[in-house]
Amino acid sequence: MEKKKITLIVLNSSYGGAEKHVYDLVRMLDREKYSINLITTNNNKLALLVNNEVCTYRIPRGLNSIFRMRKIIKDINPDIIHMHSPRATFLGMLSVIGLNKNLVVTAHGWIPERLKLKRIYEKLFIVTIRRSSKIIAVSEQVKEQLIKNRVNEKKISVIYNGINITSNFNVSQPKKIENKIRFVFLGRFIEEKGIQYLLKAIEKLEKKYINKFVVDFYGSGPLEEEVKKTVTVLDLKSVNINGFVEPENVINILQKYDVFLMPSIQEGFPYTLIEALSTGLIVLASDVGGISDAIKNGENGYLLKPKDPEDIFKKMEIILNSADYKIKNMKVIAYRSSLNFTLQKMIKSLEEVYNNL
Repeated sequence: MEKKKITLIVLNSSYGGAEKHVYDLVRMLDREKYSINLITTNNNKLALLVNNEVCTYRIPRGLNSIFRMRKIIKDINPDIIHMHSPRATFLGMLSVIGLNKNLVVTAHGWIPERLKLKRIYEKLFIVTIRRSSKIIAVSEQVKEQLIKNRVNEKKISVIYNGINITSNFNVSQPKKIENKIRFVFLGRFIEEKGIQYLLKAIEKLEKKYINKFVVDFYGSGPLEEEVKKTVTVLDLKSVNINGFVEPENVINILQKYDVFLMPSIQEGFPYTLIEALSTGLIVLASDVGGISDAIKNGENGYLLKPKDPEDIFKKMEIILNSADYKIKNMKVIAYRSSLNFTLQKMIKSLEEVYNNL
């Protein structure tokens, strides 16, 4: 059987969920069935990670990338072009005008609210995504957002992000140090992550539960110095700011904690959410994006009201007042719920999409 030629395109400047997703495709798609090549930006870490696993083309991020991509695509002549995130969708669609290709788009989330030209970017994304042969949404919420914007529902399939989940999970008592519950935030220091609301909740929690908990922050980003300054001004003694964690080390870090904090104001279906569940962490996460597809109140965690420090405080307080057996049971359920989001399920579903085109 002749292999299908797949060209993957992702054009973000940094390494995030879309890049991790593409890297998993490069590693896990059946090479007996598919020949894969990758188009990405000059400085993206993804190109280094894939190394020589596939033929990789690095291009600039500007509008001239359209002509560069068009030449690459005409030379490769792929059967399927799979674009990831809005930038790749918009520029990729322009690069294939007049070429008869099967076009797949994965919508990993939505246009960030913080962007000044959000409405314009949103319209460009919608106009171009409608031209695709197939659309993959990473959550039910993303699918609903697409339908709301009059994208043909028949084109859309929901395929959740997945990770490689190990079977050596052991339930343990809460990982207390000096009888303290250990909370962790791990993510980019950007507006969408809602860190400012979490810090306000911690300030209130410290006044009532001094020396009962710790909150470790891992990550980096444009708001890093602002976060550090806020911690100092509020004199938050329970908070520790740590640096960036390489993706391959995330699981090892998360295994040290009891509760994962995700007070986001905007999400798609984050990988760290699944990684936290897979290590048996109770998850406190905002009810945005696809988070409610994985988190069930009182079972494996609690859903938070976005931009609401008081609600974050109340949910963290519930954890602090929970008996050890309750925390242990929730951690077991957290791990079991992660099994709904395996890398193997994700790859199988994507291969079905390719095969049906």
